[in-house]
Amino acid sequence: LEEVRQESEEELERMKKKLSASFIMQKAYLLNKAMALAMYDSLGEVDLINQTPAIYEAITLDQVQGAAKKYFHKNNCSTLYYLPENRAN
Repeated sequence: LEEVRQESEEELERMKKKLSASFIMQKAYLLNKAMALAMYDSLGEVDLINQTPAIYEAITLDQVQGAAKKYFHKNNCSTLYYLPENRAN
């Protein structure tokens, strides 16, 4: 949680570029593009498929840190514990 609160501008730019590149590469496959178009159509915003990279690029460090401060609290999370099965041999 503290790491997200203290992200740098350089790290944010790296993450935005990675996210945008991943979004664009996924659309190289016809099925992924069709699924994205169907999802955006169900939201009533088909053109979001063209706007998403610009939306990612517009995210600011202040927005990320503000969201982290608002939502990332120890009392606002769930913890999942993976425990080994008890096996009787």
